[in-house]
Amino acid sequence: RSTLFPYTTLFRSLRYPKYPIITDGVVQLEILETIGKSEEWLMSELQKEGFKNISDIFIAEYDKGEINVVTY
Repeated sequence: RSTLFPYTTLFRSLRYPKYPIITDGVVQLEILETIGKSEEWLMSELQKEGFKNISDIFIAEYDKGEINVVTY
């Protein structure tokens, strides 16, 4: 077993961080700007997945090109 395993995992998490693009039903515009996305893009992506109200979303994270959503 490699002794570098914890460091490799840490490197991957630093290389591909999760970005909280919605928290407590509020779009985090600064985070969207950081990842080069717009609020319109976010709304379109969420609607494709069947989410209509941002206020119903506890947290949504942008992770490796995908949006992971947790509702209330």
